[in-house]
Amino acid sequence: MDLIRKNRYLNKAYKVRTSTFGWAHAVYHNVYHIRSTRSATVYYIRTARSVAAYYIRTARSAVYYIRTARLAVYHIRVARSAVYYNIYYIRVAAATSLYLTSPIYP
Repeated sequence: MDLIRKNRYLNKAYKVRTSTFGWAHAVYHNVYHIRSTRSATVYYIRTARSVAAYYIRTARSAVYYIRTARLAVYHIRVARSAVYYNIYYIRVAAATSLYLTSPIYP
């Protein structure tokens, strides 16, 4: 009889210990998964933020270079038109000079 009573107490203690261990194990896994998820989320947010910042900087650089190229094209066009106008004015001045100094024209 004493052995049966001991077995009941051991079974009850084992069940309590098993359920407590199960709860502790579940809590541990939940905490582990929460921490893992949080660290993964933080990692992905940081990565996404740095990638977005990189692409924004790249886009800004591209816009800067496009504006610089447009300004360069504008200055080339202005210089070219200035050369054409200078050539035109030189021809007009030469023609006027010839007209004014020529003995043929009264």
